[in-house]
Amino acid sequence: VQQPEAAAALYQQVLEEDPTDVEALTYRGWTLALSLIGETDADEINMTLRESVELLTTAIDVDPSYPDPYCFLGIVQGRFLDQAEASLPFLDTCLELNPPADIRGLVEGFRSSMEDAAGAGE
Repeated sequence: VQQPEAAAALYQQVLEEDPTDVEALTYRGWTLALSLIGETDADEINMTLRESVELLTTAIDVDPSYPDPYCFLGIVQGRFLDQAEASLPFLDTCLELNPPADIRGLVEGFRSSMEDAAGAGE
């Protein structure tokens, strides 16, 4: 995503029309997290990550069979919240639900690094 803030704003417009649109919930949550790359304001980071996690969790509640929010929530847990062990169940569920090939490739490599990090933390 070249401009995650712009994409997040577009997904917000969809959610204003349909607050249960699982794709808009998922991808607004994901693009909000991506918008934090390079952000240094701790309050902004915490506020945005909280919203990202809430949106991804809501997407899972709306459609538990949709793999993408599990994938992205696992990445947010591991990459942005530095919680490797907490990311693993989300990443495992993502893979069990057979995500698209491009997401599968991303998640498999990331999951391996999170497993290593969780093991190192024990």
